[in-house]
Amino acid sequence: MSSISIRCIAFLAFMAVSAAPLAASTVLPVDFARLCQTAHHVVAGQIVEISPLRDEQTGHIYSDVAILVSHSSPDSLAGHRYTFRMIGGEMEGKRLSIVDFPQLQLNDRVVLFLNDRTSTVFGPTIGLWQGVFFVDDSENATVVDHLRHPVVGVRQEQLLRSAKSAGTVGGISLDDFFDEIKAHRLTASR
Repeated sequence: MSSISIRCIAFLAFMAVSAAPLAASTVLPVDFARLCQTAHHVVAGQIVEISPLRDEQTGHIYSDVAILVSHSSPDSLAGHRYTFRMIGGEMEGKRLSIVDFPQLQLNDRVVLFLNDRTSTVFGPTIGLWQGVFFVDDSENATVVDHLRHPVVGVRQEQLLRSAKSAGTVGGISLDDFFDEIKAHRLTASR
């Protein structure tokens, strides 16, 4: 058997095991401080392009996701287009996705706590869905979590969320959220 076939079989076996729905206890909870401290990059902005592609060797679908960055840590990414690759996407009538990972869509406004390697089966973000936030279209551009529950603040190392839906409860603004991110990242670098 060729090494490509062996790698493909090993990957498919891993995906089959990984494709089972994840229980809440399977993924360890990550607090806000850890999200900030372990993220390679934290970017906020609008998704302006999602380009699916197929890996010629494995046949797996990946997507290049481009974000027009409004806020970032490190600051040097703000005002630029930032692209990362993640496993998953839709191509030629076939779809591949990471179980329980929020589906990113064109024009979504997001805040992502990105791993240093984004194209693995463990997802592009720290703690899978825990590192994905959306920014609602309200006048204040408030932050909501992956379930679209408003993030109302940060207390010490924990995010405070509302169980009510976005629009019914005021949340933390994107600017204030990024101030908290930068403060936690600065604390980690000392």
